[in-house]
Amino acid sequence: MLFALGIRLMEGELDHLGLALKCNLLYLLAGGVSLWLAVWLLPLQAEWIPLLMLSVALPPAVLNYMLCEQYQCQPEKVASIVLGGNALSVVVIPLAVWLALHLSG
Repeated sequence: MLFALGIRLMEGELDHLGLALKCNLLYLLAGGVSLWLAVWLLPLQAEWIPLLMLSVALPPAVLNYMLCEQYQCQPEKVASIVLGGNALSVVVIPLAVWLALHLSG
């Protein structure tokens, strides 16, 4: 899957980076709202909250690109979104780990 994504990114142009940034920020916002709702509505033990926080911060999966490639549903845009999400995760995941460690202890 990663090989197919790399080929698509190599062949395509990187003109969807603005859309990728917007989609990934919206993805993180939706994840944050989902995390807040889960903590508020579900009777979770305190140990689960940092794990949920980290899972919300993970970037979109390559599987999303593969499905779009198979069904020809704008795979070049989705490839840019996956690339942007992975690039953004370099900042977001350490921040999520730091928050999880400081909020849990």
